[in-house]
Amino acid sequence: MKRLLLIVLPLLLIVGCGKNGLHTEYYENGQKKIERTYKNGKEDGSTTIWNEKGWKEVEWNYKDGKKDGLWTEWDEYYGIKLEETTYKDGQEISTKKYETKAAKDWYKKGYNTKEYDKKISFYLRAIELAPDYADAYINLGIAYGKLDLNTKAIESYEKAIELKPDYAYVYNNLGTAYGKLDLNTKAIESYEKAIELDPDYAIAYFNLGITYYNQGNTTWGIEQLKKAARLGHQGAQAWLKRYGHDW
Repeated sequence: MKRLLLIVLPLLLIVGCGKNGLHTEYYENGQKKIERTYKNGKEDGSTTIWNEKGWKEVEWNYKDGKKDGLWTEWDEYYGIKLEETTYKDGQEISTKKYETKAAKDWYKKGYNTKEYDKKISFYLRAIELAPDYADAYINLGIAYGKLDLNTKAIESYEKAIELKPDYAYVYNNLGTAYGKLDLNTKAIESYEKAIELDPDYAIAYFNLGITYYNQGNTTWGIEQLKKAARLGHQGAQAWLKRYGHDW
């Protein structure tokens, strides 16, 4: 009997430990799907779920297996914050719902109007209602840029990147805004980040090449323009042809 106890007891100790630490799952495309933390087999700490685009869908907190702290839910398609609920020891304390439908309506108004001052007004209203509305910040930046308000455009793009850091075209737009202010080092960094996120982003190679070329680094600039041309960018192809370069 003593011998049997010696065999069984260690097994019981192993089973009783349960999951511990951070556990992560991924989609087939390599994008992170879910990340949660366990302690002694119970959820304890922060859990986050993303969709395949890399946008957060939910983020919640547990303590010793019970809901505790802030729970947040985002819109799957727009990335807008839908609801925030606070829990304490498993009990709901408060809930805040965001006016997402109204925010989307203001966004659509901004998208549909052709007047850039109105676009700015409408996108700002959408952001007021949905502070995490990354697409509204992006289009706000574009509208500011069209009115040559490039400092404000940069602020809008940086906020969009804070909310959705994997948007290659936002980095490209950010680089353009920096370039208009002759902040060429920052412009180059932005274009390079866009290319890091999307290695086939022809327009980012084109903008990077032109910036390097105008800065006097003609050899490296031409190399970037050739990459853009090989990716089908007609402006790069025309530029290289005009100056007698193949690609």
